[in-house]
Amino acid sequence: MRANWSRILSSLIAAGYLAIAMTSFGGEGFLKIAIFLLLPMSGIWFPAQMGAYVGNLSRHPITSTSPALMVSFACWFLLLVPVIGYFIIELI
Repeated sequence: MRANWSRILSSLIAAGYLAIAMTSFGGEGFLKIAIFLLLPMSGIWFPAQMGAYVGNLSRHPITSTSPALMVSFACWFLLLVPVIGYFIIELI
């Protein structure tokens, strides 16, 4: 059941980002945010499959699998970086 709530919440956050990007930056901003969201959303929705990847990533080899929980945690952090950055800027 946790995965379902994780998927719903991440989809709502991503939809919010896309709506803000579309209203603030137009189609180009929408596309840039959509591309940014590919990695965190795939890691949140499919952490076991993302963690099981072993091979080359550009010039950096991945030699062992990663735990699904850590993949999910890292992708949640990546998804929330813009929100965290916004609050840090507002506090300064």
